[in-house]
Amino acid sequence: ARDDEYELPIRMIFPRANFFPAYLIAATISCSASGYPVSFPFFAASIRVSLSTMLILPPARWSIARQLYPRLFSQGAIAAVERAIGEARDPRDKKALRYFKRHLLSECVDRAVAPLNDRIRNAESGGEAALDGAKVPYPQLALLLAVEPDRARRQRISDAALAVLALIEPYQLEKERKAGGLARSLGFASYNALSEELRSFSLDALARDCERILDETEPAYTALLGEVTREFMGVPPSEFRRCDIPRLFHLDRYAASFPAGGAMRAVSSTLSGMGIDLHSQGNILIHDEPLPKKNPRAACFALKVPGDVRLTIKPAGGVPDYEALLHEMGHAQHFAHTAADRFEFAQLGDNTVTEAYAFLFEELMDDPAWIASHTPLPPADLAAYMRFRRFSKLYFARRYAAKILYERQLHSGAPDPKGIYRKTLARAYGFPLDEKDAARYLSDMDDYYYAADYLRAWFLKAQIEAALRRRAGARWFENPDSGAALISLWRHGQELNGEELAARLGFDGLSPGPFIDALLERRPAR
Repeated sequence: ARDDEYELPIRMIFPRANFFPAYLIAATISCSASGYPVSFPFFAASIRVSLSTMLILPPARWSIARQLYPRLFSQGAIAAVERAIGEARDPRDKKALRYFKRHLLSECVDRAVAPLNDRIRNAESGGEAALDGAKVPYPQLALLLAVEPDRARRQRISDAALAVLALIEPYQLEKERKAGGLARSLGFASYNALSEELRSFSLDALARDCERILDETEPAYTALLGEVTREFMGVPPSEFRRCDIPRLFHLDRYAASFPAGGAMRAVSSTLSGMGIDLHSQGNILIHDEPLPKKNPRAACFALKVPGDVRLTIKPAGGVPDYEALLHEMGHAQHFAHTAADRFEFAQLGDNTVTEAYAFLFEELMDDPAWIASHTPLPPADLAAYMRFRRFSKLYFARRYAAKILYERQLHSGAPDPKGIYRKTLARAYGFPLDEKDAARYLSDMDDYYYAADYLRAWFLKAQIEAALRRRAGARWFENPDSGAALISLWRHGQELNGEELAARLGFDGLSPGPFIDALLERRPAR
């Protein structure tokens, strides 16, 4: 496949790496003049990237490589895969190729809008906001909002962002226009149709699910919103504002009950209760040393599935620390137990699936029995803690549902997108938004409905947990039967998409029903 032809761009992207990622090899092969089929899973078995030597690289290197070697990310590569799909006879071959086609399609659209994305990121990272007579870097405003106790100053901090938002708005509008044209040039009727292909979902069906979430959760959310804003912020919902949200979620009254050294012990103990010995898993390398310049947030790197999965964490303590470690451990266990025989089924596929496993572990933080067993949270604080956790889940479910409903209208060309954003998000939040809040109508948005992966992952997570509860009881996380059940699912890697995995669990496909039942605490104890 003439790998040597691509040595230069690979070294430009990974100048200190001993090897380069399998997906780039596959892209190289798909774009070669030989016309070979594109499914080469055996390459994934021999290629790996050394985390210890790989650099975090500036976007300029990606841009240069894409400009000099456009065939790596071209429509021609996509057409080659499409031909291979048509020629394939084995259903698994076709499925693997479809996964790979979506991957190349994603790379192609990213390449097309990369210059505009660079302009937006540069404007954000280099922007300055005027705040109380001083210049403040734009990226710091979110942090200032989270730690500022004075409500009036929080509003001024929020308003200070408006100048930078106005600066990047023309780039965002141009990106929206270009993305729509790109979708049509790729043979799709619209941006929304391209998004459905990239994410493998029905936007109309998901929109109906989002409406259902907003309708069915509104009474419970409204009641909790009143309790939480009064208890934590000292104001009723009618006086609560968007600029108060970061402060509300930054407050951590329970940090002492989630000590820095306890997260890994809690995770290891949980896995042990499920019959999984973390310490004997040689294919999971955990780096938990508290190095001074280390990013504190947990992260999982599936370098070579299943043989080399890395998990890094800098123990800091607090609820977010535990959440992040549990989430990334869900990914790590999924990848480490994968027995998929093809690269596409090991590391591509439907991200809804691996995110569902990650949320399954993360949301143990919402289970009072798990909290009582694995943290020193005083029993007297448990009720208040659980109330805020339930509010948080409802808030984010409603927010993501509203984002998808808004983005659907935006990308359909609906007039007055600012007004739609303001109305739709205010409906979800349960408190008013003003014209200044509406200025975020293009910044508070994900490319190609990325939020859909998370919302659908919550659906699937709830279905997986419901199946585990039927099999192993409410305390499924203490039962080896649940570990065995999960391992049998993890072995499929990413081959099964969300719909197929839900069907395997006994459901009629991916459905929000169990998710909504869990939000409203309607599920049975067993």
